[in-house]
Amino acid sequence: MTNLYHVINIKTQEIRLRPSNYRIQDDLHNKLFIKDTSHLVFGASTYSKTQQEFPTVSPYFYQQLSILKAAKEILSSKLLDLKALVQADLFDSEIEVAKELAKKGFLRGAGAICGVIIEKHLHALCERHDLPIAKKNPGINDLCAVLRSNDIIDVPQERHIMSCADIRNLCDHNKGIEPTQIQIDNLLIDTKRVIDTIY
Repeated sequence: MTNLYHVINIKTQEIRLRPSNYRIQDDLHNKLFIKDTSHLVFGASTYSKTQQEFPTVSPYFYQQLSILKAAKEILSSKLLDLKALVQADLFDSEIEVAKELAKKGFLRGAGAICGVIIEKHLHALCERHDLPIAKKNPGINDLCAVLRSNDIIDVPQERHIMSCADIRNLCDHNKGIEPTQIQIDNLLIDTKRVIDTIY
């Protein structure tokens, strides 16, 4: 730090600064302008702080403020990317679990897991796009409505998701009809398609 300053008097430790090397830390340490010489002196108690300091230091302040704002945006973006990556990996694992359940004949369980995956994915989409959700515990239909009304998904995508939701409801509720192996196999494929293509 001393290479930026020229020491005037070693006994009093007065340091003469020029506007070209005056920085934010100088202002924070009350290093002041001397009006008559257009220099700055630190350690001289006879001078009072004037309005000259801020215009000198303000470009540096705004530059650092811009850096902080940009860093916040980049960090936010990186966190969203990381969250999406971890979530995609988790969904892939859950789809594999659903496939195993379907292979062993647990069709309702496999369909229920697919429904939960789709619901979580749609909820994450709403969060990613900062979309408010009116219901406290929204289902697939509610989330689709929010995404559709904000043009995140189109009508064919909404219909595709709703057909997945119909199979999921068949698996979750005892309506006297059992889901078929073909329905669950298609639901597994469609769930993967929703995760991979709608973001």
